[in-house]
Amino acid sequence: MDRGLEQKKEGGIINQQGKGGGAKSKLSTEQKATLKVELGTKDFWTLGEIDQLVQDKFGVNYSQRHLRTILKEMGVFHSKPEPLDYRRSDKSEQELTDKLLATTDALQLLGLNIDEIAFGFADEACPQANSNTARMWSIYRKTRKVNTQKLSCKTFGFYALNGNSFCCDIENAKPESFSKILYQVKEQNQKYKATVLLWDNVRGHINAQVQQTARKLGIFIINIPKYAPDLNPIEKVWKQVKRKISQKGLILSKDDLKSIIKHAFDCFANSTSAASKWIEDFFSPCWKYRNCTNSF
Repeated sequence: MDRGLEQKKEGGIINQQGKGGGAKSKLSTEQKATLKVELGTKDFWTLGEIDQLVQDKFGVNYSQRHLRTILKEMGVFHSKPEPLDYRRSDKSEQELTDKLLATTDALQLLGLNIDEIAFGFADEACPQANSNTARMWSIYRKTRKVNTQKLSCKTFGFYALNGNSFCCDIENAKPESFSKILYQVKEQNQKYKATVLLWDNVRGHINAQVQQTARKLGIFIINIPKYAPDLNPIEKVWKQVKRKISQKGLILSKDDLKSIIKHAFDCFANSTSAASKWIEDFFSPCWKYRNCTNSF
Protein backbone atom coordinates (compact mmCIF):
# COMPACT_ATOMS: atom_id res chain seq x y z
CA MET A 1 0.00 0.00 0.00
CA ASP A 2 1.16 3.52 -0.76
CA ARG A 3 2.84 4.91 2.39
CA GLY A 4 1.21 8.36 1.96
CA LEU A 5 -2.25 6.85 1.68
CA GLU A 6 -1.54 4.66 4.73
CA GLN A 7 -0.59 7.74 6.78
CA LYS A 8 -3.79 9.52 5.72
CA LYS A 9 -5.84 6.55 6.85
CA GLU A 10 -4.07 6.47 10.20
CA GLY A 11 -4.07 10.16 11.05
CA GLY A 12 -6.91 11.53 8.88
CA ILE A 13 -6.65 14.13 6.15
CA ILE A 14 -4.93 17.27 7.41
CA ASN A 15 -5.97 20.61 5.91
CA GLN A 16 -2.79 22.29 4.60
CA GLN A 17 -4.60 25.22 2.94
CA GLY A 18 -2.78 28.52 3.37
CA LYS A 19 0.49 26.86 4.46
CA GLY A 20 2.38 27.39 1.25
CA GLY A 21 1.27 24.24 -0.55
CA GLY A 22 -0.15 23.96 -4.04
CA ALA A 23 1.07 25.02 -7.46
CA LYS A 24 2.46 28.49 -7.96
CA SER A 25 0.93 30.93 -10.45
CA LYS A 26 2.05 30.16 -13.98
CA LEU A 27 2.18 33.85 -14.97
CA SER A 28 4.62 36.10 -13.17
CA THR A 29 3.66 39.58 -11.99
CA GLU A 30 5.57 41.06 -14.94
CA GLN A 31 3.81 38.77 -17.40
CA LYS A 32 0.41 39.73 -16.01
CA ALA A 33 1.31 43.39 -16.46
CA THR A 34 2.31 42.64 -20.06
CA LEU A 35 -0.96 40.76 -20.59
CA LYS A 36 -2.99 43.72 -19.32
CA VAL A 37 -1.21 46.05 -21.74
CA GLU A 38 -1.95 43.58 -24.55
CA LEU A 39 -5.63 43.45 -23.60
CA GLY A 40 -5.73 47.23 -23.95
CA THR A 41 -4.93 47.02 -27.65
CA LYS A 42 -8.59 46.40 -28.51
CA ASP A 43 -11.90 47.16 -26.83
CA PHE A 44 -13.41 43.72 -26.30
CA TRP A 45 -12.18 40.14 -25.98
CA THR A 46 -13.89 36.79 -25.59
CA LEU A 47 -12.53 34.44 -22.94
CA GLY A 48 -11.45 32.07 -25.71
CA GLU A 49 -9.45 34.83 -27.40
CA ILE A 50 -7.69 35.69 -24.14
CA ASP A 51 -6.97 32.00 -23.51
CA GLN A 52 -5.37 31.72 -26.96
CA LEU A 53 -3.39 34.93 -26.37
CA VAL A 54 -1.95 33.57 -23.10
CA GLN A 55 -0.97 30.33 -24.82
CA ASP A 56 0.63 32.03 -27.82
CA LYS A 57 2.46 34.78 -25.93
CA PHE A 58 3.49 33.00 -22.73
CA GLY A 59 3.13 29.29 -23.53
CA VAL A 60 0.79 28.85 -20.55
CA ASN A 61 -2.45 26.87 -20.30
CA TYR A 62 -5.19 27.68 -17.78
CA SER A 63 -8.65 26.25 -17.23
CA GLN A 64 -11.30 28.83 -18.16
CA ARG A 65 -12.41 29.00 -14.51
CA HIS A 66 -8.86 29.80 -13.36
CA LEU A 67 -8.41 32.32 -16.17
CA ARG A 68 -11.57 34.16 -15.09
CA THR A 69 -10.21 34.42 -11.55
CA ILE A 70 -6.89 35.81 -12.77
CA LEU A 71 -8.59 38.39 -15.00
CA LYS A 72 -10.76 39.60 -12.11
CA GLU A 73 -7.66 39.91 -9.90
CA MET A 74 -6.06 42.01 -12.67
CA GLY A 75 -9.03 44.39 -12.65
CA VAL A 76 -10.30 43.41 -16.10
CA PHE A 77 -14.01 44.18 -16.51
CA HIS A 78 -16.48 41.42 -17.37
CA SER A 79 -19.87 42.74 -18.49
CA LYS A 80 -22.27 43.02 -21.38
CA PRO A 81 -21.00 46.06 -23.35
CA GLU A 82 -23.61 48.81 -23.48
CA PRO A 83 -24.78 49.08 -27.10
CA LEU A 84 -24.47 52.47 -28.80
CA ASP A 85 -26.22 53.44 -32.02
CA TYR A 86 -23.67 53.59 -34.86
CA ARG A 87 -25.23 56.92 -35.91
CA ARG A 88 -24.39 58.50 -32.55
CA SER A 89 -22.05 61.47 -32.96
CA ASP A 90 -18.67 61.42 -31.23
CA LYS A 91 -19.48 64.99 -30.19
CA SER A 92 -22.74 64.08 -28.37
CA GLU A 93 -21.27 64.74 -24.92
CA GLN A 94 -20.00 68.17 -25.95
CA GLU A 95 -23.34 69.02 -27.59
CA LEU A 96 -25.15 68.19 -24.35
CA THR A 97 -22.65 70.21 -22.31
CA ASP A 98 -23.16 73.24 -24.57
CA LYS A 99 -26.95 73.00 -24.16
CA LEU A 100 -26.62 72.74 -20.39
CA LEU A 101 -24.33 75.78 -20.26
CA ALA A 102 -26.74 77.83 -22.36
CA THR A 103 -29.65 76.86 -20.11
CA THR A 104 -27.61 77.64 -17.01
CA ASP A 105 -26.85 81.10 -18.39
CA ALA A 106 -30.56 81.74 -19.04
CA LEU A 107 -31.54 80.65 -15.52
CA GLN A 108 -28.88 82.81 -13.88
CA LEU A 109 -29.92 85.81 -15.94
CA LEU A 110 -33.34 85.32 -14.31
CA GLY A 111 -31.63 85.43 -10.93
CA LEU A 112 -32.47 81.81 -10.08
CA ASN A 113 -30.32 79.43 -8.06
CA ILE A 114 -30.48 75.65 -7.93
CA ASP A 115 -32.84 75.52 -4.95
CA GLU A 116 -35.47 77.34 -6.99
CA ILE A 117 -35.23 75.01 -10.01
CA ALA A 118 -36.76 71.58 -10.52
CA PHE A 119 -34.37 69.56 -12.65
CA GLY A 120 -35.17 66.16 -14.13
CA PHE A 121 -35.13 63.64 -16.96
CA ALA A 122 -38.19 62.49 -18.88
CA ASP A 123 -39.00 59.61 -21.18
CA GLU A 124 -41.79 57.27 -22.18
CA ALA A 125 -41.69 53.50 -21.87
CA CYS A 126 -44.07 50.65 -22.55
CA PRO A 127 -43.24 47.90 -20.01
CA GLN A 128 -44.75 44.51 -20.79
CA ALA A 129 -46.06 41.92 -18.35
CA ASN A 130 -43.90 39.21 -19.96
CA SER A 131 -40.60 41.04 -19.33
CA ASN A 132 -37.89 38.44 -18.72
CA THR A 133 -34.68 40.19 -17.71
CA ALA A 134 -34.12 39.04 -14.11
CA ARG A 135 -31.96 36.06 -13.19
CA MET A 136 -33.63 33.91 -10.52
CA TRP A 137 -32.14 31.34 -8.13
CA SER A 138 -33.78 27.92 -7.72
CA ILE A 139 -32.76 24.39 -6.76
CA TYR A 140 -34.99 23.24 -9.63
CA ARG A 141 -34.43 23.76 -13.32
CA LYS A 142 -37.98 24.80 -14.16
CA THR A 143 -39.94 27.19 -16.31
CA ARG A 144 -42.58 29.50 -14.86
CA LYS A 145 -45.86 30.85 -16.14
CA VAL A 146 -46.10 34.40 -17.48
CA ASN A 147 -48.79 36.37 -19.26
CA THR A 148 -48.07 36.13 -23.02
CA GLN A 149 -51.05 38.24 -24.13
CA LYS A 150 -48.83 41.28 -24.84
CA LEU A 151 -50.18 43.10 -21.80
CA SER A 152 -48.40 46.47 -21.61
CA CYS A 153 -48.76 50.01 -20.25
CA LYS A 154 -47.65 53.17 -22.02
CA THR A 155 -46.06 55.19 -19.25
CA PHE A 156 -44.42 58.60 -18.93
CA GLY A 157 -41.78 59.15 -16.26
CA PHE A 158 -40.11 62.23 -14.78
CA TYR A 159 -36.95 61.37 -12.84
CA ALA A 160 -36.01 64.41 -10.76
CA LEU A 161 -32.60 65.31 -9.40
CA ASN A 162 -34.20 68.31 -7.74
CA GLY A 163 -37.98 68.27 -7.42
CA ASN A 164 -40.62 65.55 -7.47
CA SER A 165 -40.32 62.41 -9.57
CA PHE A 166 -43.49 60.75 -10.83
CA CYS A 167 -44.88 58.47 -13.53
CA CYS A 168 -48.29 58.34 -15.15
CA ASP A 169 -50.20 56.85 -18.07
CA ILE A 170 -49.79 58.46 -21.48
CA GLU A 171 -52.28 57.83 -24.27
CA ASN A 172 -49.98 58.19 -27.26
CA ALA A 173 -46.99 60.10 -28.63
CA LYS A 174 -49.02 62.95 -30.12
CA PRO A 175 -48.20 66.60 -29.28
CA GLU A 176 -51.48 67.00 -27.38
CA SER A 177 -50.47 64.20 -25.00
CA PHE A 178 -47.06 65.73 -24.33
CA SER A 179 -48.59 69.17 -23.73
CA LYS A 180 -50.85 67.61 -21.06
CA ILE A 181 -47.84 65.86 -19.57
CA LEU A 182 -45.98 69.17 -19.22
CA TYR A 183 -48.86 70.51 -17.15
CA GLN A 184 -48.48 67.50 -14.86
CA VAL A 185 -44.74 68.11 -14.55
CA LYS A 186 -45.49 71.71 -13.56
CA GLU A 187 -48.22 70.64 -11.12
CA GLN A 188 -45.90 68.16 -9.41
CA ASN A 189 -43.26 70.88 -8.98
CA GLN A 190 -45.35 73.96 -8.20
CA LYS A 191 -43.04 75.30 -5.51
CA TYR A 192 -40.18 75.79 -8.00
CA LYS A 193 -39.87 78.96 -10.05
CA ALA A 194 -38.59 77.09 -13.11
CA THR A 195 -38.20 73.52 -14.35
CA VAL A 196 -35.46 72.03 -16.52
CA LEU A 197 -36.56 68.91 -18.38
CA LEU A 198 -34.27 66.72 -20.49
CA TRP A 199 -35.71 64.28 -23.02
CA ASP A 200 -34.97 62.92 -26.47
CA ASN A 201 -35.87 64.08 -29.98
CA VAL A 202 -39.00 62.11 -30.86
CA ARG A 203 -41.37 64.09 -33.05
CA GLY A 204 -43.79 64.88 -30.22
CA HIS A 205 -41.01 66.34 -28.07
CA ILE A 206 -39.81 68.86 -30.64
CA ASN A 207 -43.29 69.88 -31.79
CA ALA A 208 -43.92 73.65 -31.86
CA GLN A 209 -47.08 73.32 -29.76
CA VAL A 210 -45.20 71.40 -27.07
CA GLN A 211 -42.36 73.92 -27.07
CA GLN A 212 -44.86 76.77 -26.72
CA THR A 213 -46.57 75.03 -23.79
CA ALA A 214 -43.19 74.57 -22.11
CA ARG A 215 -42.35 78.28 -22.41
CA LYS A 216 -45.77 79.20 -21.02
CA LEU A 217 -45.19 76.98 -17.96
CA GLY A 218 -41.61 78.11 -17.34
CA ILE A 219 -40.17 74.76 -18.37
CA PHE A 220 -36.75 74.84 -20.04
CA ILE A 221 -36.46 71.87 -22.40
CA ILE A 222 -33.09 70.36 -23.28
CA ASN A 223 -33.16 67.76 -26.02
CA ILE A 224 -30.64 64.95 -25.62
CA PRO A 225 -28.46 64.67 -28.78
CA LYS A 226 -29.81 62.30 -31.43
CA TYR A 227 -29.12 58.57 -31.10
CA ALA A 228 -27.68 59.04 -27.61
CA PRO A 229 -30.24 57.63 -25.14
CA ASP A 230 -27.31 56.63 -22.90
CA LEU A 231 -27.04 60.33 -21.96
CA ASN A 232 -30.49 60.19 -20.32
CA PRO A 233 -30.23 58.54 -16.85
CA ILE A 234 -33.95 57.73 -16.76
CA GLU A 235 -33.15 54.84 -19.11
CA LYS A 236 -31.47 53.13 -16.14
CA VAL A 237 -34.60 53.64 -14.05
CA TRP A 238 -36.78 52.04 -16.75
CA LYS A 239 -34.35 49.13 -16.95
CA GLN A 240 -34.77 48.51 -13.23
CA VAL A 241 -38.57 48.81 -13.52
CA LYS A 242 -38.61 46.12 -16.23
CA ARG A 243 -36.37 43.94 -14.07
CA LYS A 244 -38.82 44.28 -11.17
CA ILE A 245 -41.69 43.25 -13.47
CA SER A 246 -39.66 40.24 -14.54
CA GLN A 247 -39.21 39.19 -10.91
CA LYS A 248 -42.98 39.17 -10.33
CA GLY A 249 -43.64 36.40 -12.84
CA LEU A 250 -47.33 35.98 -13.65
CA ILE A 251 -49.20 39.31 -13.95
CA LEU A 252 -52.82 38.81 -14.96
CA SER A 253 -54.30 42.30 -15.23
CA LYS A 254 -53.34 45.72 -16.55
CA ASP A 255 -54.16 47.28 -13.18
CA ASP A 256 -51.68 44.94 -11.49
CA LEU A 257 -49.04 45.84 -14.08
CA LYS A 258 -49.66 49.57 -13.56
CA SER A 259 -49.33 49.15 -9.81
CA ILE A 260 -45.99 47.32 -10.16
CA ILE A 261 -44.66 49.95 -12.58
CA LYS A 262 -45.61 52.84 -10.30
CA HIS A 263 -44.23 51.24 -7.16
CA ALA A 264 -40.96 50.27 -8.87
CA PHE A 265 -40.54 53.68 -10.53
CA ASP A 266 -41.18 55.55 -7.27
CA CYS A 267 -38.68 53.30 -5.51
CA PHE A 268 -35.83 53.68 -8.01
CA ALA A 269 -36.51 57.36 -8.79
CA ASN A 270 -36.30 58.17 -5.09
CA SER A 271 -32.50 57.95 -5.36
CA THR A 272 -30.12 59.90 -7.59
CA SER A 273 -27.79 56.87 -7.89
CA ALA A 274 -28.89 56.21 -11.49
CA ALA A 275 -27.68 59.70 -12.39
CA SER A 276 -24.54 59.87 -10.23
CA LYS A 277 -22.12 59.65 -13.16
CA TRP A 278 -24.25 62.07 -15.21
CA ILE A 279 -24.08 64.59 -12.37
CA GLU A 280 -20.32 64.17 -12.17
CA ASP A 281 -19.74 64.41 -15.94
CA PHE A 282 -22.27 67.09 -16.92
CA PHE A 283 -24.21 68.84 -14.20
CA SER A 284 -21.50 69.67 -11.68
CA PRO A 285 -18.99 71.00 -14.27
CA CYS A 286 -21.63 73.26 -15.83
CA TRP A 287 -22.68 74.88 -12.57
CA LYS A 288 -19.11 75.17 -11.30
CA TYR A 289 -18.14 76.82 -14.60
CA ARG A 290 -20.86 79.40 -13.92
CA ASN A 291 -19.46 80.02 -10.40
CA CYS A 292 -22.51 78.52 -8.71
CA THR A 293 -21.66 77.18 -5.26
CA ASN A 294 -24.83 75.14 -4.72
CA SER A 295 -25.23 71.57 -5.97
CA PHE A 296 -27.67 68.69 -5.78
